[in-house]
Amino acid sequence: MKEKYAPILAFWVIAGCAQAHAQPLKPITDRNQCLGLTTEDKTYIVSSQRVMSLKYVKEWVNSLDMENKRPALGKHVDFPIFQENRCFWSISLYESEKAKLQLWQEYLVEIGGGQLFIANPDGAWNRVNSK
Repeated sequence: MKEKYAPILAFWVIAGCAQAHAQPLKPITDRNQCLGLTTEDKTYIVSSQRVMSLKYVKEWVNSLDMENKRPALGKHVDFPIFQENRCFWSISLYESEKAKLQLWQEYLVEIGGGQLFIANPDGAWNRVNSK
């Protein structure tokens, strides 16, 4: 029975991420350095915090509280992406309810830069105004 819940326990709950302090990051322009990042790196934590600071993400988290659900980061499925000499983190947010995870949204966050994108259902990426 415990094996059934193991994948869910592997996801990092967003509440734990919120305790780290956001620090300015330098852009990463080296492909190998970018692709060698792991979700344990501070760049992932800062990028996750940036997504969590969006007004409509906060509203989503509050709506989950009312439904006895929890937000979760896809820490074990998120990965760095190197594109056009810039490094991004893919950040995925999930709705967690007991033994079920439902993808809510995916983001691309530029490390050390201002770019933030959200995935559309058709697979395109739209820039997000994070101000």
